[in-house]
Amino acid sequence: MQTQTAPTFLRAHEIAMASTTARRPPDLGPLEALLRGRQATAQELVRAVDGHPGLRARMVRLARSQPFGATGRISMRAAAEFLGLTLFRQLALTSVLHEHAEEVAPRLSLAEAKLLSDSIRVAVIARSLALETRLADPNTAFAAGLIHDIGRLQLLHALGTPYALYIFEEPSPADELRDEVAMAGTHHQEVGSFTCHDWGVPAQLARVVEDHHDGATEALSTLVWTGARLLRASHREAPEALEAGEAAERALAHLGIGPERWRRLHELAHGQCADIFLRFGSLTT
Repeated sequence: MQTQTAPTFLRAHEIAMASTTARRPPDLGPLEALLRGRQATAQELVRAVDGHPGLRARMVRLARSQPFGATGRISMRAAAEFLGLTLFRQLALTSVLHEHAEEVAPRLSLAEAKLLSDSIRVAVIARSLALETRLADPNTAFAAGLIHDIGRLQLLHALGTPYALYIFEEPSPADELRDEVAMAGTHHQEVGSFTCHDWGVPAQLARVVEDHHDGATEALSTLVWTGARLLRASHREAPEALEAGEAAERALAHLGIGPERWRRLHELAHGQCADIFLRFGSLTT
């Protein structure tokens, strides 16, 4: 993780704390309380999600999407068991943090949608890599990819349009943290770390949020770091060019995955992402 200094540390805490006091639709109140309470049981979370029709439908659809493969009509409880508590909880948290009590300006809404869609793509890639390498539980890898940039969402809420424009510039990983400190007095890994603490995110996922820019050696962080670089490489190249770029190729080589193997995984992950987006567009209303 990047070294924290007192000013960036305090600023990160200030921005993260805003996520716990943000105005959201009243019907999310019970779920918010459970997520912040840390000790919520699976049964309590399922009951709270079941009381929110839109979120309930999204959970069931995700369980039935290509990456997870549940078939037939399934209940909310069955969907939670199929996805696992770790992923179920992070899906609920992601949905809550993307909800607003008031209408959001179009530019900010587009930036939120980009952050979410990119995180879903990283999640799908991380899950595919976990299945291929057996370095981590696949559903936990998906959860880690889904929330790895949670700090960027909080910076967007704090900074508004300037940060929205920055998101669409596709900054390089080498510049991003430095640029964020210049804009916000902190960066998204620090903000994400505090956000994870405030919302009771499990420690193994919080570590990914804290160090996914550092090429960390822990398995989950490595899978997400690789997924993020593969996604960035695809943004800079034509869709038909499957070469991942130098940084991504080094990351794949570190995992023992060569070009042909990656082409197969890329095709599979692309289809899974398309299926997720087709089923419900995004994870938010």
